[in-house]
Amino acid sequence: QQQQGSQRLTMGEAFVFGLISKFFATIMTYPLIRAKVMLMVSSPDVFEDDDCNEVGSNGSNGNAKSNDETRTKKYPRSLPLLLISIFRNDGIRGLYRGCSVQLLHTIMKSALMLMIRERITSVCHQFFLEDTA
Repeated sequence: QQQQGSQRLTMGEAFVFGLISKFFATIMTYPLIRAKVMLMVSSPDVFEDDDCNEVGSNGSNGNAKSNDETRTKKYPRSLPLLLISIFRNDGIRGLYRGCSVQLLHTIMKSALMLMIRERITSVCHQFFLEDTA
């Protein structure tokens, strides 16, 4: 009766499933999180004025930008426009800048937590089932 609907994951399986699920969750949400953080922590002078029409325009012709040009780049104040601006200026790499560090941190943490949770659940089930028998 207790074995019918409850197959337990091994610690290795739990680790792999946690790693894979957090990897995809982070990849899907990272651009939004990055844009939100940019909006929250950036100083007001990095945002464009409300009357600016061109996003991220700095007079360059699209070639490699110097540090001064990069520092003067202006971003819109809304999340969707900021995402579009980052994509236009820096491409897909701009949306995922810094993602590797975040991925390493979050997927390892989630994988370990799921593995430990699965082990604790297994030990608790064994303890309580032996107690009632």
